[in-house]
Amino acid sequence: MEYLAHNIFPLAQDQAGCRYIQEIIEKDPENTVKYFYKAIIPYLIPLIKDPFGNYLVQKLFPYLTNEDIKNILENIASNIFEVG
Repeated sequence: MEYLAHNIFPLAQDQAGCRYIQEIIEKDPENTVKYFYKAIIPYLIPLIKDPFGNYLVQKLFPYLTNEDIKNILENIASNIFEVG
């Protein structure tokens, strides 16, 4: 899990890597969502714009708290046109 979190950006941009991380989240969301959420925050804008990375961000959303979602929105607010 530590390896995945430290390599989240390149893995999430790869179709197989992104799918693998999504499967891990599906199997155990209680123990993985917060871990991966913290790992993606520094790469949020590029992942949202990435053809595969955006699926990882979407996969996390149903499990995030309102505070987490607010944090994401605050992080992307200045880049909203770029993201949209």
